[in-house]
Amino acid sequence: MRYNPCMNPLAITIRNEPGFLFEGGCPGTYAFVPMECVTMEGDGSFSIDKIRYFKKRWAGRNRRFNHLDASGSRLFPDEGKPVCNTDASGLAAFLDHLRRGYGAGLLLGAA
Repeated sequence: MRYNPCMNPLAITIRNEPGFLFEGGCPGTYAFVPMECVTMEGDGSFSIDKIRYFKKRWAGRNRRFNHLDASGSRLFPDEGKPVCNTDASGLAAFLDHLRRGYGAGLLLGAA
């Protein structure tokens, strides 16, 4: 875990599943992480239950929404890099891909 001054990561709800956005483990990528997989520690850092995240199949879905070409790869979030605002470089493209995939089931700022 690493301290991050961003105490309020960007909240998002996808098909009634609330969660947060984090930068992905690959440069220029982003990951939706369900709220039940995220714990905020006392020092302001975040920890992510990667086993639960993987079992909920978000590792594969986030890879597809980032259009990563590596066959069979999974995208894991960087728990030290929560996304705090919509101005993050490349985030608009990721959100557009989510909107195309989930349509009205995507609510930004609602977790």
